[in-house]
Amino acid sequence: MPLATGNRSLGPLRDELLEQISRGASQGVVDMVLPGRPPDVPANDVEDLPWSHIRIGDMPGVAIGTPQPAEGTSTDGAACLADTVVDLSAWGGDRPALDLLSEARLGLFAEFDRVDTDAVMQSVRLHLYLGFGVEALQIADLLADSEAPEDLQVYLSMARLMDGQNDPETPFGDMLGCEGAVALWAALARDRLPSGPAVNVDAIVRSFVGLPPHLRRNLGPDLSEKLLQRGDADAARIIRDAIQRSPDSSEAEVALLDAKADLQADRNDSARDHAERSIETGASTVEGLLALVEGHFRDAEPLSPDVAAALLAFQREAATDEEAKALQRGLILALALSDQTPAAFARAEEFRSVLPDLWQVAQQRATDDDFLRQAVLTPEADPPPAKPEVALAIATRLVDLGFADPALVWLGPVAANDSDQRRRVAARAEMLRGDARAALELLGTLSDPEDEGLRAKALVQLGRLQPARAAYEAAGLPEEAARLVPWQADWPKVQDEGPAPWSAAASVATGPTPVETGPLARGAALVEESATARAALEAFLSSVAGPSP
Repeated sequence: MPLATGNRSLGPLRDELLEQISRGASQGVVDMVLPGRPPDVPANDVEDLPWSHIRIGDMPGVAIGTPQPAEGTSTDGAACLADTVVDLSAWGGDRPALDLLSEARLGLFAEFDRVDTDAVMQSVRLHLYLGFGVEALQIADLLADSEAPEDLQVYLSMARLMDGQNDPETPFGDMLGCEGAVALWAALARDRLPSGPAVNVDAIVRSFVGLPPHLRRNLGPDLSEKLLQRGDADAARIIRDAIQRSPDSSEAEVALLDAKADLQADRNDSARDHAERSIETGASTVEGLLALVEGHFRDAEPLSPDVAAALLAFQREAATDEEAKALQRGLILALALSDQTPAAFARAEEFRSVLPDLWQVAQQRATDDDFLRQAVLTPEADPPPAKPEVALAIATRLVDLGFADPALVWLGPVAANDSDQRRRVAARAEMLRGDARAALELLGTLSDPEDEGLRAKALVQLGRLQPARAAYEAAGLPEEAARLVPWQADWPKVQDEGPAPWSAAASVATGPTPVETGPLARGAALVEESATARAALEAFLSSVAGPSP
């Protein structure tokens, strides 16, 4: 009877069970027999049952656990190159670099100017040991017209990776899970390292630490960044420490690695400090400047204009499209962070991919004039690309500055199920436009004090004074609620509940009806009422501030 498993397949479970049963049968712990008529069960005449023994660990001859990859293969089953093929440390030993270069130039040509294949391969290995990738490629070209040895493609890929080039045809492509040194070169061949167990991080780190010091300095920063992007902060720290232990390592290099690690861990203050130290202790580099800009960008901290000027000078040094994009992004953000907002937006016209980050800075740091020049849009315009929370912040600032229509353009259509803050900002914008009914509809059931105050203003605009007073009371603004009492012209209520000047003035209108007396008494009463009214009106007028000169 089929099981109701929905969209989930039982195939993987079945395959795993069959594999484990097969292993058990091969090790003698499972009997593979067809089911038949069960035999008669004999009486149990043993004192210790077979399953009453508990064993810690595997029984002799029985392996329990996840099947390990076969020797010489990765976790995915791909074939792995032997360590001897990429054993850089063994190629150069501890000999001086000049001796190695001299040896690399000897014996390349044999009799009759024929290329000596073995000598060329040895020369390529020595150049790779020294970190001369381009030179190794040039030496390897001598074998272009000969039958290439089996390991030549491996060496060519290593040479390209040493020089930071991409190698789409690298033989290291499927070797990230290998146990040997090839895992390191497979990692260097990737733009990004995938997550999960397919990457043998231990083998990568172990192989890196075994490299000659000068190669650790050359290959370490790129490898450390890839490990950080993957989330392996501990492994990246080992790479950083290995670089620091290199004899010729500089404080600037180590500080830059620390800055990148801090950025990955969202330690922005520390990242800024390390990036500044990297720039101060060494020559300004694009990577150091970009790390400094990123640390300031994440907290919208102001930045010196010198950083933007330095990045501008590096414009022509970008080797790849990715480097050019990163450089332009850093330059635009540096301009915005150093209060050069118009220049930042002018440059962003050609690099629109940076606009979301630029608006994130502009809505926090731009002056009102610079902000309004960019943020005030026509009703027909589409808002520039920005993160939702940034667009909301831009709309809020526009409302604060009194620009309701551009704020609504940035907000877009606002529905009843939108966030409270979006509805609140839209309601404020509608109030600025004089549409109290739309503001009340947007507020809906929002009941924060800020919402009640806005609701009261809308109700006053619609002439609904009694519910407006209740809204002011709910907003914690009793003085505003009391201010509405005279507007209702209920003078007895004004006398009882209104503020002091209004209460005294209202008492004039609510005084007792004079009794019928003679003309002289009525005249005296009118004079007294007039004096009382005059005093009340003078007290009322004195409570109102006069116009400023």
